[in-house]
Amino acid sequence: MSLLLSVAGNLALQPSLTGRPGERLLIEQYSGRLLLIEGRVTGRPENRDGGSRLVVRPLHVRSEGVVLPLRGDILLRAEQGQGRFLSGDLIRCAAKVRAPRNYGIPGEFDAERYYSLKGVAATSSVKSVDDILLVRRGEMSPQRFFDAMAARAGRFITAAVPGSEGGILKALLIGDCGDIPGELKDAYSRTGVNHILSISGFHVGIIALALFHLWFAVSRLFPSLLLYANVRRFAAALSLPLVLFYLFLSGAAPATSRSVLMLACFMAGMVLEREFDHFNALVLAALVLLLLNPASLYDVSFQLSFLALWGIMVLTPLFVSCCRCREGGKAYRFIQFLAASLAAVTVTLLPVAYYFQQSTLTGLLSNFIIVPLLGYGAVVAGFTALPLIWLFPPGAELLLHGCALLVTLSNRVIGELDRLPLLPDFAPSELSIAISLGGLLLLTLLPRRGQRLTVLAAVPLFVIPLQLVPGIRQGPGVRIDFFSVGQGESSLLTFANGRRMLIDGGGALHDGGWDPGRRLLIPCLRRMGVRRIDYLVLSHPHPDHLQGVRAVAEMLPVGEFWETGVPGEGDDYRALKQVLAVHRVPVRRLNAASPEVEIGGARVTVLSPPGDGQGAGIIPDVNESSLVMRVDDGRFSALFTGDIGIATESLLLRSPTKLRATVLKVPHHGSRYSALPGFFAAVSPKVALIGAGYRNSFGLPSQDALDELAGIPFGLYRTDLDGTVTVKSVNDSENLVISSTKRHFN
Repeated sequence: MSLLLSVAGNLALQPSLTGRPGERLLIEQYSGRLLLIEGRVTGRPENRDGGSRLVVRPLHVRSEGVVLPLRGDILLRAEQGQGRFLSGDLIRCAAKVRAPRNYGIPGEFDAERYYSLKGVAATSSVKSVDDILLVRRGEMSPQRFFDAMAARAGRFITAAVPGSEGGILKALLIGDCGDIPGELKDAYSRTGVNHILSISGFHVGIIALALFHLWFAVSRLFPSLLLYANVRRFAAALSLPLVLFYLFLSGAAPATSRSVLMLACFMAGMVLEREFDHFNALVLAALVLLLLNPASLYDVSFQLSFLALWGIMVLTPLFVSCCRCREGGKAYRFIQFLAASLAAVTVTLLPVAYYFQQSTLTGLLSNFIIVPLLGYGAVVAGFTALPLIWLFPPGAELLLHGCALLVTLSNRVIGELDRLPLLPDFAPSELSIAISLGGLLLLTLLPRRGQRLTVLAAVPLFVIPLQLVPGIRQGPGVRIDFFSVGQGESSLLTFANGRRMLIDGGGALHDGGWDPGRRLLIPCLRRMGVRRIDYLVLSHPHPDHLQGVRAVAEMLPVGEFWETGVPGEGDDYRALKQVLAVHRVPVRRLNAASPEVEIGGARVTVLSPPGDGQGAGIIPDVNESSLVMRVDDGRFSALFTGDIGIATESLLLRSPTKLRATVLKVPHHGSRYSALPGFFAAVSPKVALIGAGYRNSFGLPSQDALDELAGIPFGLYRTDLDGTVTVKSVNDSENLVISSTKRHFN
């Protein structure tokens, strides 16, 4: 039956995954044009990273007076400001739309599938919420009513408790994470307690437990009630409406809905005086949520939430049974709490490492400290404060100040725990995860404790050897991975001795704080098994090459940092240099006068910028001073050119024999100002690589560059069309293996 339901569910999702080809073609046709969008806000607006996100169902989309038949939802981002829009509002703005598109880099978030499952056909952005015009307020509906209450509560919390403490309280109480500083959010994630910042079943369970204790306390004040009413039924009947109210006030996320459904089953069992089976309730909750929205099955939070609760149900009794302690006592409760934390960490360890390339056992310690502080403390006190916002604001403010003290203490604890080392980076395979899930299923079904302990011990014996199997060795030659990072560039070179060089980190001039290092490069490198960068190279300090380098320097060990002698300007460059100083990374400044560097049998030669006495005075700007390097291992060679233009190309043509290379990283993303006649002929590449963003506003690569590169033996590859491109020589330059994430061939 489960298999049939799974097949039926996947078939039902196919229309969502494939989308409407005609609609996507229409969006592609008008991509980059300024459109007038008028539509209605669906769902609760989200605040993120100092801006906000609205899902808009378009009513009219016009381009120069022509109405476009666009029916899919549009995700509209405001980079700055948090507006007071609510679900149902009619809004209007002028913006460009794009169809969701993956970059084509290993380990990236699958945006195409994610948005397809949510019915989002296009994404768009404006600079500020002030660029969005409110045409008309929406009519009152249950969703709008709760959204308005949540917005009012959020404003009250911000006014009463400003700063990061207020941001965390908004996340704990109404599910708004927009005011939590990014560094603090990362610290909670690294220490294994980021789950507490997203309203989930844990919050619902804590509130339900507090309500039960409250009603039992009330019943003790009136003993006569015990003669006329069943206190358990009374507590269930009063608690469920309040829990449902909290569910809708917090946005009704899938994980929260699952817990409320399970809680409703539990309370129904109490009222009807029937036995309650935890596993049946968990399966029932999952089935109901998937019937309502089959796409939830592919939601990471949905998967991890159910998996964690499943693990707690199965493993906690098993862990507790190994300890000899009187049931019901304080020591027993302490061990039970510790066992539940260990169970949740254990069952989610591999999936978290698979999805986020990061795992930690610090979560066992941090959960033990943070859960009482924020869960039993701030969540319960904050929930009590919510109705007082309308009934008695001074009382609500007093309670929120008490919650803020707990949050401050929690932040300090997180700061200390964040200094503890993470688990070594590892990328579990699908087979490892399948083995662990199979073991969990056996633990659920096997009746005897001895059998379950045997399975519990056997699963690591199968999984750990899979993690210790060495990856494919590099072997002779240099491998080049030319990453697709949008309108920027980043290249990874792996040498025969296993050493790795990363040239540039991608970035963008105008992307609202978007960090390609954290979003693309780090997940990619970890998915590829890269644990260290031996040589981190910055060709020149422009944002489209620089921004991602900082995250790499922060999150991976770096052997040396290479740059030119031309200093950079701006906050990104200063932040990078500060990170290098903190991590004590040696800095080497190179130019054409620098000696060759030998790495794994390959020679790295710097051709530009010029050294003393070689014409340094003719370099007019930062692009022209890019680090130009030639890598030659005797089998094939590669020329990396940064963003040089015609001036530097003319200088390099004075020694044309030094330019010849098998692989050419085309200068300046294929700009027409870097297509000097004769330069490409002097290099005479067999493979050319261009880094460019899909349908970028700069018009790159230019037709001039494409014409100059026509007829290359092994072809021209562009990250905007081909994704990440990998080039490897088998024996010599005449026998290359070339592949990309969007087309594969030899």
